Amino acid sequence: MKNLRVILTYNCNLRCSFCYQAHYDKTLLSIDSVKSFIKGNPDIERITLFGGEPIMHPELMSIATLLRKAYPKAYITMTSNGSGCYDDYIYLLDNVLNNLSISITDHGVYLAINALFENYYKKIRLNCVNFHSILLMETALNLYFRYNVALTFCGDLMQKGGNVAEQDMFSLLSNFNKQKTGPGTYMFTQGNRYLMYFDNEYDEEYNNSFNELILLPSGKVTTDYSDVMKGVI
Repeated sequence: MKNLRVILTYNCNLRCSFCYQAHYDKTLLSIDSVKSFIKGNPDIERITLFGGEPIMHPELMSIATLLRKAYPKAYITMTSNGSGCYDDYIYLLDNVLNNLSISITDHGVYLAINALFENYYKKIRLNCVNFHSILLMETALNLYFRYNVALTFCGDLMQKGGNVAEQDMFSLLSNFNKQKTGPGTYMFTQGNRYLMYFDNEYDEEYNNSFNELILLPSGKVTTDYSDVMKGVI
C-alpha cells in the first residue's frame, strides 16, 4: 500500500455535533514511532494527517516536516477544524502540505482560516458537514464564490444532525447543474465552477473503500478504518 493515514492523536479542542468521533484519548503519536514507520515503508505516495485534531499535537510541525523530508514527492494533506495558529498553518502550507482540508464547524469559519484564503485558496478545501443555520452554509458558498476555493458538502451527516435539511442546501445551489457521478456522489457545476455533495449511500461506500496504512497514536499500524472510528490507540 502506498497511502498512509497518520492519526496524530484522538484529542480535540471541539465537540462538533456532526463528528463521528466518540473517543478523545490524549495519547500522542511519538516522533520515534514515525521514524520507525518510515524505515519500513519507503514507498509512500500519499499521506493524510488526521485526528482527532492534528493541531492538538505539540510536535505536529516536527512530525509533518519529518514526513515531508522522508517522502519529498508524496502528496500530503491535513484535515483540521481550522482553530489553530495562523503562523502554523502558513508554515505547513509553505513547507509541507499540498492541501489543507478545513471542516467548517458548528463554530463557523475561524479568522485564521479566513486570512489564509487570499494567498492559499488553491491549497485549501472546505468541508461543509453540519450547520446550526443556513447562514453558515451561505458563508461557505460566499467563500467558494469569492476565491473559487474547493468545497465539499457531506449531506449524510447533515441529515443525521438534522439542523439544515438537504432541500435547503439544494435551494442554495439552484443555479447549478446537478449530476450524479457515482454511488451517493453528486457534482454541481456552473460554468467552470464545481462542488461536490455526498449522501448516505456514499458514506457506506467510502467507509468500505479504504486502501491505506493507518499509523495509530500508539505507533501500531492497521489497515482497518473502523479502528479509527472506534478510537483504537
